[in-house]
Amino acid sequence: LYISPKFRNRGIGANLLSHLESLAVGSYGALSIRASLSLSQSACASLLDGKGYEAVGPFGDAEGAEVWLEKGLEVVGGKGEGGGKGKAEKRKAAKKPDEARPDKWTKPNPMFDNAQSVAELRRECVKRGLDAEGGKKILIQRLKDDDAEGLF
Repeated sequence: LYISPKFRNRGIGANLLSHLESLAVGSYGALSIRASLSLSQSACASLLDGKGYEAVGPFGDAEGAEVWLEKGLEVVGGKGEGGGKGKAEKRKAAKKPDEARPDKWTKPNPMFDNAQSVAELRRECVKRGLDAEGGKKILIQRLKDDDAEGLF
């Protein structure tokens, strides 16, 4: 998921992610969804962390992947018992306010010095000399596409 800088901070990434999750559940019956990214993609990591993705061990063979995240998916809402609230909504409502959005992932990822939060991930990026612009340049190089700048 890459959002061109000129289109950022408009909720596009969150909307795309929401639609992807809905499609995964509704059309394919997926029970979970995974993402792999490099340390330079701290904005994406922040988005995924805020949407409930948790660090897991390595999977797949994506080139340059240094962070692996996963989120369990459930069918939410619909007509039926429970006043329209699905399991995820009920669980979220039952949590204490400070647990609703933890600042730590539940499983540290050893592939990036056991960082457990987005803040630690960003510090690791700085330590390795990576930043959002560096990540963008790496992505554009990998795509080898003249129109990569306009992707959103």
